[in-house]
Amino acid sequence: MINSHTFENLTWTDLHDPTTDEIKEVTKNRKIDPSFAEDLTTPTHKSQANAAGDHIYIVLHIPAVRHSHQDDTKQEIDFIITEDNLITVRYDEIDPIHKFAKEFDAEAVMGRTDIGNHGAYIFYHLVQKLYKSIEHELEYIEAELDDIEENIFSGNEKKMVAKISQVSRQLLDIERVFFEQADTLAATKTMSKHLFDDDTQPLFERLISMHENMHERINWHQQIIKELRDTNTSLVRTKQNEVVKSLTLMAFFTFPLALIASLFGMNTIATPVVGTPYDFWIILAAMIILTLIFFGYFKFKDWI
Repeated sequence: MINSHTFENLTWTDLHDPTTDEIKEVTKNRKIDPSFAEDLTTPTHKSQANAAGDHIYIVLHIPAVRHSHQDDTKQEIDFIITEDNLITVRYDEIDPIHKFAKEFDAEAVMGRTDIGNHGAYIFYHLVQKLYKSIEHELEYIEAELDDIEENIFSGNEKKMVAKISQVSRQLLDIERVFFEQADTLAATKTMSKHLFDDDTQPLFERLISMHENMHERINWHQQIIKELRDTNTSLVRTKQNEVVKSLTLMAFFTFPLALIASLFGMNTIATPVVGTPYDFWIILAAMIILTLIFFGYFKFKDWI
């Protein structure tokens, strides 16, 4: 599907799940390098930036842990920037692009858009919107981290083991996809310096700065989840140690009692005490006294 959005001399052409013929039609009309047209038809595994003629071809992968309409946790968007045009190609329903298109059209109709006078400006505002969606992903993770922390210190540390692993995996997916963009944005800035006006340089500098800030925020979340995991593991081990300690003490207490019961329960002729008056109460008293001795010893050693 081809969707075109225009404002004054600028045109943004958004291709959503396009056919090969649609890609050829748009790239031919916009005089895009044929090699780029071929790349638009196949997925690209890493973010990258290349230049040819008067345009730049950029591939960005956007992490989408919770906002993807597919099973994949990353969404690929291909951009081609020229002086008067921005072409985007995507094969997934990406909500930020859909919202940006509505805002762009509304502002263009009212003549209030501050989109600028170059295709790079559209790219800048669109990537800003995409980074906002990543912020929403991180805000959701922040809420998850707060919930994990509350549960850890509420005695639910065993239940949090799986949840900590899940959130840690989400952060890892975001970090893996987001890390690739640093070199791509830097390369785009360098290429734009030779192809576009100097006015576009601050745009890419701001995007690089936004990327760095987001990357620091991701690293901060990773540090928090690591600390929460260490704390949770420590609490789980402490509880396990307490259980083992309790079982060990029970074994120490019951072993001598079972031994006494076994000795006096042997079917022999000359068993002491057995057969005398009050033999049951004597044996029971011996068991209680021995138990108290063990208890006092363990208490003295601060084992209980």
